[in-house]
Amino acid sequence: MKLKERNNTNACVIFYEISDQSVQDLMAAYKKKGYFYPPWHIYIDEDGHLTEGRPVDVVAGSEYPNNEEIFAIVVNSPDDISINGQQEDALAQIISKVFQEYPDIERMDIHVNPDLTTSAVSRLRQP
Repeated sequence: MKLKERNNTNACVIFYEISDQSVQDLMAAYKKKGYFYPPWHIYIDEDGHLTEGRPVDVVAGSEYPNNEEIFAIVVNSPDDISINGQQEDALAQIISKVFQEYPDIERMDIHVNPDLTTSAVSRLRQP
């Protein structure tokens, strides 16, 4: 199956999610639902380990707002507003790489669960 390539990358979007499942369990659940890939590009677990979801040059999953123009990162947060030091280090590393790879990114959004589409969003300028 060929996924749609992302033509423009206008935003790096970070989704804080709370899950007691391992990343392997989450990926298996997506496959069980018939998806070839999870909706995110990078997943950061509670220990700061990175797992690539869908290829980095394709659109994010349709679950996400503006999915055709975003680079999606999911952080398994211990609560809906914070991350630990290991996750913070991993996130800083990924964000740096994303901004290097996609210098035209105009913003970075942070979405806090449980409702991704109506949650409060912080708009940050490129570092």
